[in-house]
Amino acid sequence: MQTLFFIPSFSLIVHAFDTFRGRVPCSSLAPSFAPGRGCPDGFLLPRGGIKARNKGFTLVEMMIVVAIIGILAAIATPSYVDYLRRGAIPEGLAGLSEGKVKMEQYFMDNRGYSCAPINVTADPSGLLPGQGTPAGKFFVTCELVAATTTPPTPAGYRLTAAGKRIVAGFMYTVNNAKIKATVSTGGWGKDKPETGANPCWILKRDGSC
Repeated sequence: MQTLFFIPSFSLIVHAFDTFRGRVPCSSLAPSFAPGRGCPDGFLLPRGGIKARNKGFTLVEMMIVVAIIGILAAIATPSYVDYLRRGAIPEGLAGLSEGKVKMEQYFMDNRGYSCAPINVTADPSGLLPGQGTPAGKFFVTCELVAATTTPPTPAGYRLTAAGKRIVAGFMYTVNNAKIKATVSTGGWGKDKPETGANPCWILKRDGSC
């Protein structure tokens, strides 16, 4: 019973859709188009007969579509770029963490710090100067920090992960005192410097760590 009820209902929906689109059974246009007289049974013609033509899209309709696409692109593109950046940042932070382990291992073996474990190769992309270690879309470099008397601070080091390509302008640091800081975040315009309050590694556009 359900099948018998559904079939005519579906046919009515199809007929209504075709009528809305301006198509009607050719048998309803004129007797000369009746089935068996040049009109196959169920064949649909544009409203107005065989000579009717599709009008296509108007210029205004096309301009509306282009405007909608432009608005969607303007909204979606920045979000997509931020998504790519958030996905690339962990590569640089992982490079800093790995570099820190190497520096501490060197200190245990030699009772002092050296950048030798980090500065082993040039930037393969040529986008950053000096020597360092590739870390995905980042390049990790090392610098030794001399001891100071005011305030008294022992000699140590600072590792820097500088971004390139999609994360160009992003720069994170960590030192021997385990202070994590954000020097810059490119287009995000956020930073958490080593000497500032609550330094940390910024992970999102809103400045959260």
